[in-house]
Amino acid sequence: MMHKFKFYSLAGWMMVFLMACDKSDSARPNDLEYIGFGTFYGYCIGETCIELFRLEADKLWENISDPYPQSGQPVTGEYVELSAAQFERVKDLISPPSAALLAVSDSVIGMPDYTDGGGVYLEYKSGTTHRFWLIDNWLMNVPEAHHELVGRIHEAVALINE
Repeated sequence: MMHKFKFYSLAGWMMVFLMACDKSDSARPNDLEYIGFGTFYGYCIGETCIELFRLEADKLWENISDPYPQSGQPVTGEYVELSAAQFERVKDLISPPSAALLAVSDSVIGMPDYTDGGGVYLEYKSGTTHRFWLIDNWLMNVPEAHHELVGRIHEAVALINE
């Protein structure tokens, strides 16, 4: 009798688990269009002052317009596709924003580029969600939860420019 109960209990839990693991497209939350990222320095001369990129599922693009990021509006401009090798270098470094970052209501974190220290840019477009952030390079002005993100963006930009 006890074995029957264990069997039915196990079978019931397996059904719940299998129903929760629906593999249909409608259950998949992966409607990510792109992640924009990069670095910017206002008091700067040269090509590397503003480095903005857009990462899609299988392509990497560079913004050749080099617009200086502004609070209140995501970056626009003309993008050119970069090489598959550059895409491979950064595809795993840049990921969708953390829950901690998505919970931030302001699009400016710290004081990016206020003291000519530059900043990082992150943009996220997925379905109806379109957010962007300007984040200070000076980590003392940034909550610790975002320090790793700032480092990964700098690392990705350096790898693209190798």
